[in-house]
Amino acid sequence: MFSYRLRHFFFVLLVFLITSVGSKATTYRFKHYNINNGLSQNTVRSIFQDNLGFMWFGTKDGLNRFDGTSFKIFKFSPNSDLRDNVFLRILQDKYNNLWVSTEDGVYVYDIYKEKFRRFNHVTQDNKKVEGVVSDMIADNDGDIWMAVEEKGVFHYDISNDELIFYSIPIVKDGMKMMSLCQDNNNRIWICPYSRPFLFIDKITKKVSEFNLKDDDRFLYAIGEVSDVLADQYNQLLVATSQKGLISVNIINQTYRVLLDKDPNGDPLFVRCLERIDNNTLWVGTESGVYIYDTDTEEAINLRSNTLVPYSLSDNAIYSIYKDNDGGIWVGSYFGGVDYYSDRYNNFELFYPMASDNSITGKRVREFCRAPNGKIWIGTEDQGLNLFDPETHTFLPLPKPLGSLYTNIHALYEDGDILWIGTFSKGLHKYNLKKGKLVTYTQSDDSKSISQNSPFALCKDRQNMLWIGTLAGVDIYNYEDDTFTKVEKLKGISIQDIFEDMEGKIWISTFVNGLYRFDQDTKKWKIFLHDAKNPSSLPYNKVTSVFEDSKKRLWVATQGGGFSLFDRKNETFFTYNSSNGLPNDVVFQIKEDNFGNLWLSTNAGLVQFDPEKKSFKNYTVEDGLKTNQLSPLRKVSDFLFSIQ
Repeated sequence: MFSYRLRHFFFVLLVFLITSVGSKATTYRFKHYNINNGLSQNTVRSIFQDNLGFMWFGTKDGLNRFDGTSFKIFKFSPNSDLRDNVFLRILQDKYNNLWVSTEDGVYVYDIYKEKFRRFNHVTQDNKKVEGVVSDMIADNDGDIWMAVEEKGVFHYDISNDELIFYSIPIVKDGMKMMSLCQDNNNRIWICPYSRPFLFIDKITKKVSEFNLKDDDRFLYAIGEVSDVLADQYNQLLVATSQKGLISVNIINQTYRVLLDKDPNGDPLFVRCLERIDNNTLWVGTESGVYIYDTDTEEAINLRSNTLVPYSLSDNAIYSIYKDNDGGIWVGSYFGGVDYYSDRYNNFELFYPMASDNSITGKRVREFCRAPNGKIWIGTEDQGLNLFDPETHTFLPLPKPLGSLYTNIHALYEDGDILWIGTFSKGLHKYNLKKGKLVTYTQSDDSKSISQNSPFALCKDRQNMLWIGTLAGVDIYNYEDDTFTKVEKLKGISIQDIFEDMEGKIWISTFVNGLYRFDQDTKKWKIFLHDAKNPSSLPYNKVTSVFEDSKKRLWVATQGGGFSLFDRKNETFFTYNSSNGLPNDVVFQIKEDNFGNLWLSTNAGLVQFDPEKKSFKNYTVEDGLKTNQLSPLRKVSDFLFSIQ
């Protein structure tokens, strides 16, 4: 029923809904990449995926190519073709060359030769791309458009190898940056700082000014435009510094403000936009990421939280990019780049936070049912918690339970009684109706509990409560409130106690194999590992025993994998790392509603199909906090595990 767990530096509780495997969770968890694990610098201004699948990150100190495992960094050096290390935009042309814009012009990278060259083309009147290139896009024909601060917009006709320049008016006392996009009519839009927009007709090369009919002064007040997208409804979605996210109808020449205030009521500074699907827009701001639903016009705000390790690394968001696999990359000013995938949402994590609705303690140890569908959660550092899975809230504890010793190792619901085993501080019996707490500790009395660290609790069908400690097993006598020691197991450290459907008691020990007690014959049998017998117990460190819905008995070990027990022949068929199991340390086994077995191991959470004899492994890549898991508990339709 219970298992020994190695102590970890950091534990969290995770919940996995096994009735709907893969269902989307309500939280967003990110994997972090920064200067500490290979990124050249933590300010990520641009993100791009090339046609070979590499991810590219432009920072304020180098261009980074990421292959999913490691980074290759390109930087300015005396012998390099690069003159600047601040990378603002990245794209790929129709000839597979990579284009990067910097604060000192544009560079073109040959992905096959792995060499850069400066883009040195000139117009007919000898103008060239120099200085800060704040934006760069490729149009539907494959041509490259570059917005150069204090100059204007350059159009490179890639097929004819021709560079064309368009002078763009700017606000003299304002910022010189411009943002570009192409609409459904193939016009190129230029959005400068706090002034009317412009658009260019590629065929006629005419530059036209665009202003609003419903408020011709509004565009003068929007401030910096960091990004702009054109949608299928003839609207421009514009990221502004003063008016938030706005929508501009380029047919009716009207506007709407979509997002303009952060949760504190302050103006929203919007920096970048990325369309995820037809109805979803990820909006990068100085106040985190907003996930905006264009149908309902509702938004979810994701923010950095230092208490939640999987939250955003930083709230100042400068770039967002959706890759070919549907993963979303988020670049920030101070936090590097964060990666989000739906794979991470298989699991729901709970962390101790500075709020009332939070789990207390980082080292979660045990679970058991509580009245009215609630769940008791025991930790090794902060005592007991009471969780409501319906509302996802943590509830106040009855006063006597709040004063318990903080290191809890066993929990068992026994009608109106909650049994609580603590490390070194004895066994506690709490009456849920009367609110009375009784503590049992070892004494000179022969009928006292044998040791003060109860690690396993199991009540059998004969209403006998079995208590496994670090020095043997006791049976609690309800009639006279005393304990009877089980002579067979004196001095043996107990990991788990389990009753099967035949009424037999199985006792897992730390190093002394597996014990079985037949209550009908009152006989014991000990199963031990025999190196000469492959059908013997695979390892003497037995962590737990589990019986599935088909009455098959499974035995987990700490180093020998897990086994299916053959009741008729009393032999073991073992699954380990030699035949598909990712890791040979198995702590607990539980069954879901579809007949799959779930195993907690030192290499993640493993799903095992007993019929097909196939394994599926869930690791940190799927949203686990760590691959080293300990016990599993099934309470209602939830599978609980501890990290």
